[in-house]
Amino acid sequence: MVDTNTRLLYNVNEMREALGVGRGLAYQLLARNDFPKIVINGRYYIPVEKLRRWIDKESRKS
Repeated sequence: MVDTNTRLLYNVNEMREALGVGRGLAYQLLARNDFPKIVINGRYYIPVEKLRRWIDKESRKS
């Protein structure tokens, strides 16, 4: 289980678990220009607070 209270970054698998999405959708999200991500040593990491803000922004579009 991912502890969102202390984590600053998710790796891709943790992001998938937190969002409840599969591998394909996770990488589709990572390909979006507006999706929050950083690359460290060739690996994607997702800033937890930016992800929360992105979700909030996306939910207002509906």
